[in-house]
Amino acid sequence: MPEEVQQLLKAKAEEVRRYLSETGYQCTATLIQYGVNIRLTHRGKSVTLSLFYNSKKRSWNIQSSNEWVKAEIFPKVQSLLEAKKPPVTEQSPIYLEPYFREVCHYMRLLEPFADEYIDFSLLFEYTRRAIKQVLLFSTIEESDRVALQELLDVDPKVEFVEVKEYLTTCMKICKIPGMM
Repeated sequence: MPEEVQQLLKAKAEEVRRYLSETGYQCTATLIQYGVNIRLTHRGKSVTLSLFYNSKKRSWNIQSSNEWVKAEIFPKVQSLLEAKKPPVTEQSPIYLEPYFREVCHYMRLLEPFADEYIDFSLLFEYTRRAIKQVLLFSTIEESDRVALQELLDVDPKVEFVEVKEYLTTCMKICKIPGMM
């Protein structure tokens, strides 16, 4: 297979995988001879979407034996294969809220004990875990991504006020309205 075709396949595999991930589908992409297999999970089962490239016609062909993939995924991917960008949808600021919901809940519960001699580092770790999830599973702006990555390098905090400030900073970067 020519190098330029292989590069095109890699680029298309990443583009489709990223788009499907952004729209809420967990998937992986694997290069095959003149094509890409995209594995998705639907109702606990692995299903495959295959994209084949015809280098002579410079066209793409979509295949799958699964009816759900044909009905749900084909229309979403088709626009990517026709060299048109899919419509960009704005994510609401609340989209990232679920990642921080648990730590905010515990912060509210423990706030009455803020002045006690209690180690609040567990809340700090919960916040770190939320940041890692945001970085892994969401599509945030690159500048926000860098800022969150820098917050992962912050030394652990044990005081309630410091942990709350850390969490508040994370939520501001993620553009989440006050949850606490």
